[in-house]
Amino acid sequence: MGVETKAPPLKTAASLVTDVLSDLQLLIEQQFQLTRCEIEDEFRQRVFAAAIFGAGLANWLVSLMLASLAVANGIYSVMLPTAKVHTEMPLWGCQLGVAGVLFVVGTVLITLGRRRFRDVISSQNPATQLFREAKQWTTPSAVTGSAAIGPR
Repeated sequence: MGVETKAPPLKTAASLVTDVLSDLQLLIEQQFQLTRCEIEDEFRQRVFAAAIFGAGLANWLVSLMLASLAVANGIYSVMLPTAKVHTEMPLWGCQLGVAGVLFVVGTVLITLGRRRFRDVISSQNPATQLFREAKQWTTPSAVTGSAAIGPR
């Protein structure tokens, strides 16, 4: 009643190194794919925030144009002789009211866009962190802004 066990075939050092290198290559490829997905996601979020910010700026532009029309109409109505038409609200008042509403909406959209743009969570991928650290070392402000280096 002997149990025969066969020893697993011995692998050569070359085959072990080849397996390790192929596993390392697969790991690096997966890391790059993960980094790319995180960067694409962050980019989409920033584009959305920029669109909100742009909508706010467009509202500001329209409100500025309407406000300038309101000022022009107000000046005109002051300069108009006594034959002016009396209504409950003059034209310039209507334009100024619309400009005010659009200005408030634009301000809200700009604030939301800025806040959303700042709140986009940057990827926490180690490869992305390495890119950021490398960028910090290459910018002039990071090199000259370090006060702890060397005696004074």
